[in-house]
Amino acid sequence: MDILIYTIDDQKFALNLTSVDRVILPVEMTPIHSPRKDVMGAINIHGDVIPVINMRLLLNIPMKEMDLNDHFILCHMDHSRVALWVDSVKMVREAIEKELIPAQEVMPELDAVEYVLKDDEQITLLIDLEKLLHYENKK
Repeated sequence: MDILIYTIDDQKFALNLTSVDRVILPVEMTPIHSPRKDVMGAINIHGDVIPVINMRLLLNIPMKEMDLNDHFILCHMDHSRVALWVDSVKMVREAIEKELIPAQEVMPELDAVEYVLKDDEQITLLIDLEKLLHYENKK
């Protein structure tokens, strides 16, 4: 499986590359009123209005101001698209089976984490975006 690795603070996270459209630098965001606390606003990408998701809020990471070095990861799910606000995007790489530990074996309380990826540097949490956004929507 190919994954996109990104960071928020010093923690590494990953998404399955099949759900990623592209990565962009932050663009002007229009504030919108949403019942979801994690929706920061919306951006216009080639005529498509895409909600921007505050990943720090979803993952219980301390807040910071957005800066020009941050990134938006444009993703698609079923019939919708979202932009995920992250600190940096590190790389695309293949995750081989022996590196992947099912998250339920290590952290059963983290429903939105599909796998824990162990490499030489540190642990990377492979996020199931559908579960993460669906869980937050149920709160």
